[in-house]
Amino acid sequence: MAQYEVKIVGLEEFKKALQRNPQRVASEVKAFLTRAIAAYNRGIIRSPWRVGGSGGGVPVLTGNLRDTHRNEISAWQARIYPTAPYAQFVHEGTSRMRARPWLDYVQQQKDSEVQNLEKQMLENIVSDLAS
Repeated sequence: MAQYEVKIVGLEEFKKALQRNPQRVASEVKAFLTRAIAAYNRGIIRSPWRVGGSGGGVPVLTGNLRDTHRNEISAWQARIYPTAPYAQFVHEGTSRMRARPWLDYVQQQKDSEVQNLEKQMLENIVSDLAS
């Protein structure tokens, strides 16, 4: 089953910065992870949900599949995943139903926004440590 994991590229450099100012780095990382998960959540809510799944969208009858995504944010990573028991079958498909990978679609739509958030986080940390 697909899920998103937001991880920090360049973690070794972060470890060095963390030693110099751990509270500031941890604060910026948490803010980044929260914003990144929020971006993916907005994408899921605005994903092309269609009645019956026609037109390449994910099926929606009650909105349960869309509404059962959960977030977990820890110190260095965050993830978002669906909890509906049938989510994997819809996302991956079955022998009788084609796959409707809405999480992959959302990731493609939101990756550039999350990368911009990551750049902003790095700039904030570097500017703070440089001063």
